[in-house]
Amino acid sequence: KPKCLYLVSDSIRKILDADQNSRIKITSVGVKIFEKQSSPNVKVAYRISQEGLPAVLPLVSKQVFRPTLDEFRLLLEKRTLVINDAPPGIEEVMDAEPSSPPPAPPAAAEGGEEVKKEEEEVKKEEGAVLTGYIKNPFMLERPSLKDEETMRQLKSVYMGCCIAMMRDEDAERLGLVFDGVPFAITCWRGKISINLLTTKNETAQLLEKFQDLIPPEGTDSGKE
Repeated sequence: KPKCLYLVSDSIRKILDADQNSRIKITSVGVKIFEKQSSPNVKVAYRISQEGLPAVLPLVSKQVFRPTLDEFRLLLEKRTLVINDAPPGIEEVMDAEPSSPPPAPPAAAEGGEEVKKEEEEVKKEEGAVLTGYIKNPFMLERPSLKDEETMRQLKSVYMGCCIAMMRDEDAERLGLVFDGVPFAITCWRGKISINLLTTKNETAQLLEKFQDLIPPEGTDSGKE
């Protein structure tokens, strides 16, 4: 399978199809929509790229959660937030794994640095996971998602690629609604955490853009 899948317009596709002898030298074309991932506990072969998210977001109906504005800001700042609740199907995954997690397969690097980092972190923190769930007090002291509604939505978000989308009222108040859809970012749900799939440079740009829009932690996002 290709490492990345790109979206091109119909006119560009016709030009590429007509180039039977490969006379056109292509360095870059289209918008990257999907990137290959190889996490052993996720059956889906591809994850959504942040670059291509606006194109596919109107078609996505699953793997979406709506954090509070404070949680959204915290996710951008910390890049990783703990979830003290099991993702759907975690019992089956844990039953199928040996007591000691196997080393990541060589192909894991093809899924991108973010996924590779997630796999390494999951292996490192494997001792923090129980069938009952997180037992390590240190993990519970790390920044986490706690809002009741956010946690309720996460009960239907499986391990793998997912989307954090701003709540309607927050996006409308901050002017972050694009083509009728609130602003969103691509994430990865592991066994005990949510991790950004945006690069550090992309995240830094987002934080810089929102620094005057997103209020400090603890501010009621429902008030002006």
